[in-house]
Amino acid sequence: LLPTKIGEDAVALIVSKDVWNGGIRSLSREQMQKIYEKKISNWKDLGGPDRRIAFFNKEPGRGTWEVFATWLYGNADKAPSVAHPEVGANEEARNKVAGSRGALSQLSASWADGKTVFALGIKGDNGEVTLPTAEHIAAHDYPLSRSLWVISNGPPSGTAKILIDFILSERGQKLVHKNGYLSLADLQK
Repeated sequence: LLPTKIGEDAVALIVSKDVWNGGIRSLSREQMQKIYEKKISNWKDLGGPDRRIAFFNKEPGRGTWEVFATWLYGNADKAPSVAHPEVGANEEARNKVAGSRGALSQLSASWADGKTVFALGIKGDNGEVTLPTAEHIAAHDYPLSRSLWVISNGPPSGTAKILIDFILSERGQKLVHKNGYLSLADLQK
């Protein structure tokens, strides 16, 4: 299999408007682990509103969940088995969080609209907060960033080569950027 990099993305921890308005703007890895493991179940324990945390977990095995679990535990295989309501595609996750009080989930950062769902910063061990911005994603400062790939069975040929050449073209890369991801050119700025 031959991977071809086409861009960069980040997984954001997103919250509902009431949580954001209640003052929650970032989480540390330790805080997120405690939420994931159900050791923290109310936003007031994190300085937010007195509201139950409604955590919607991405389905294990999805790329978004893999990035999240690897960040939390160093390896997705080390993530404990937990029972949280699951969400699949990005649109479903965004809609569940937007429509639920006290909600939190993992989501591709490009889907956090800042109106109905809000991307939290990640608080590092040094106390500094890193936001899922283009600059931090491109610099790999944001800890939940990931490369986007197209995988071919050996060197691409035929229609696979046509598709990959298009995605790598100026027009294709504009589409990558238009859909909220960093294009290869964005990564070189």
